[in-house]
Amino acid sequence: MGLQEYKKKRSFRATPEPEGKVKKSAGNSFVIQKHAATRLHYDFRLEMEGVLRSWAVPKGPSLDPGEKRLAVHVEDHPVEYGDFEGIIPKGQYGGGTVLLWDHGTWTYAGEGDPVAAYKKGNLKIRLDGEKLHGRWALVRMGKRNQEDGHENWLLIKEKDETAVPGSGDALVEQYPDSVASGLSLEEIAADPERVWQSNRAEKTASFKDKIAAKVAKAAASKGIKKTAKTEPSSAAASISGARKASMPSSIEPQLATLVEEVPQGDEWIHEIKYDGYRALCEIRDGEARLITRHGKDWTDRFAPVAREAEKLPVIQAILDGEVVVLEPDGTTSFQSLQNALAENRQDDLVYFAFDLLYLDGYDLRQAPLLARKEALDKLLAGHAGAIRMGDHVETDGEGFYRQACNFALEGIVCKHADLPYHSGRSKDWLKVKCLKRQEFVIVGFTDPEKSRVGFGALLLAVNNEKGELVFAGKVGTGFNDRTLRELRARMNKLETAKPAFKNPPRGAEARRSHWLKPQLVGEVAFTEWTREGILRHPTFQGLREDKSPREIVREEPQSPPPEAKGKKAEAKRAAAKTAKAPAKKAPAKKAKKVVKGPKPPLHPAPEEAAVPPRGRSKKKEVEIAGVRFSNPERVLYPEQGVTKEELGIYYARIADWILPHLKDRPLTLVRCPEGRAKQCFYQKHIGEHVPPAVHRIDVGETQPYGVVRTGTRSSSRTTSSSISIPTRGSTGTGWSRGRSPCGPSWRISGSGLFSRPPAARVFTWSSPSSARTIGTR
Repeated sequence: MGLQEYKKKRSFRATPEPEGKVKKSAGNSFVIQKHAATRLHYDFRLEMEGVLRSWAVPKGPSLDPGEKRLAVHVEDHPVEYGDFEGIIPKGQYGGGTVLLWDHGTWTYAGEGDPVAAYKKGNLKIRLDGEKLHGRWALVRMGKRNQEDGHENWLLIKEKDETAVPGSGDALVEQYPDSVASGLSLEEIAADPERVWQSNRAEKTASFKDKIAAKVAKAAASKGIKKTAKTEPSSAAASISGARKASMPSSIEPQLATLVEEVPQGDEWIHEIKYDGYRALCEIRDGEARLITRHGKDWTDRFAPVAREAEKLPVIQAILDGEVVVLEPDGTTSFQSLQNALAENRQDDLVYFAFDLLYLDGYDLRQAPLLARKEALDKLLAGHAGAIRMGDHVETDGEGFYRQACNFALEGIVCKHADLPYHSGRSKDWLKVKCLKRQEFVIVGFTDPEKSRVGFGALLLAVNNEKGELVFAGKVGTGFNDRTLRELRARMNKLETAKPAFKNPPRGAEARRSHWLKPQLVGEVAFTEWTREGILRHPTFQGLREDKSPREIVREEPQSPPPEAKGKKAEAKRAAAKTAKAPAKKAPAKKAKKVVKGPKPPLHPAPEEAAVPPRGRSKKKEVEIAGVRFSNPERVLYPEQGVTKEELGIYYARIADWILPHLKDRPLTLVRCPEGRAKQCFYQKHIGEHVPPAVHRIDVGETQPYGVVRTGTRSSSRTTSSSISIPTRGSTGTGWSRGRSPCGPSWRISGSGLFSRPPAARVFTWSSPSSARTIGTR
């Protein structure tokens, strides 16, 4: 390279660095200078062809052969630079404090010519310095970096008698000071008027006899954690609002406030609400940790994510995101995440990063959100493995929300695009859920019945405004046998004599209950709250070990901020309004009339009216044919875009056709509180909260089934808070009438319809040539 690039970057009237010149005589010195510039790093220099070939090593050398330290090849320096220790003035190239960390001589340890080996990118050497000894290798990784033209190499300790496996950073941590002056970086920086030259300073005692012992001692508590990296990013300095600062020891995450609807205005961007564990990814000198929102270190649980983070081109960074497991359709599932962790399937984990809080010496929290996300996008460019970019949309938040609900996602998060990052909960970030779902404190459980293992149901509670736990109901669905057994084992250790919450179950229900210390938190999906503050149709999603029981309260949606004003917002809303206007339809062709037999009387469309919400709820409700529907806009059938309101109208219109066939038949319901795309469950037995039109019938089980006694429309007024699909149960209900559940009331055969089948109870369909059994009971 020569010294042209070195001299071009410096003003020798302003900097104490030596100008120097290329030496004609050959030498074999080496030097390592600890350099606190924009980022702390170690400059590794070898005398070759009259100059010091130089590499910037961000983490410094390690005596561990398993450590492959990134070494960025930089411009050649004059040989005189090997004696330099002091302060490069601020504003000059490389401004900061320089400490002479080690020096000595080197010899070539390979075959052939060392210059040729250097040019080929595989240089093997032996060092004899104050701190470094033995065999080392410098290996070029690949092509030049396109941004600055630098080459990325690796500095590797060879396996020999001077190597200390597992020592990690012990060498640079135990011996941080100068071998020339004995001073630290801080001591050198404290005297801005003085510039040291190592050939004028008294050297400290040799390290040769004590380095191995101290490093070996430190190695006992360290392991092999680092991997090779690409060149660090320098984009942080150009971000508006970024400020130079040391890396924070911890950051409390920013949290979103639950609202009822998507906020309006141009100042909002919209992201998917991921169904996983929130985590900050901290990268310090190439070592990554995953920290939960309450400061728990879960790096071991999320090991593949940490390994991927250590490959990012940064020295120090803090990312904010969510650890999830992706379903085959691209959605996320908390239950799948729980299963992956329980079964040690860590390779299924994916970290969606959606914010960048710190980058290589700069705190970005005061920068606008979009600027932070732009820097994050550049940092993660090309990464599609365990770490991915959590993207966003900047327009049509309502459409984005509808699409999220159509895909049965949990909801969306809306963020103010121009505001800084504020720890804690605020209205700068808002969450709009497609489903009712939140965390509850587990305060008890009931014993299992029949063939069920573990327990019957979990007793749930939330904290009221006084900080007291209040009973919120029970959840008995959403478990598999493994979770039933594992949860029971954990709960056995938490049993206590008295309930730790207010208004506990009483009487026979209390005698069947076990009380727990309030230490476990679970996430539950449900359809709605009753007036008494009890959950309806809850389904267990999984334990939330990242949440504290003290913070669990009943989530009440708030109103979003006022809509944005201004010409841009008005134009956007006008465009949206125009886009929503229905297009004129072409005249439909008159269909031919087809008569298929007698029909029930056709009623007009059922009367529909908006009704005031019940209790403390502020959500819109409608009444269709006498039945109240909450959340009428909720999409129940994503494939067709059918809403809850439209389904209610459809049920009311077909009531006169379907109800005569349901009359007197014990029924089973298939309940899908989160939509058909999520987990559904059977409800065989009738509960207490049903309309009067639904009667009870004993079919020989512990609890009665539901049955409708008349074929009129009023009998259709069953629960409408979740998808309920009437179907036959495992006992044969639905095919039979009255008290004979095992005897179907009809069968189809070649000779006609029979009201009483033969003893075999076979449901058959017959053609003139053959008969096929399609179902037996």
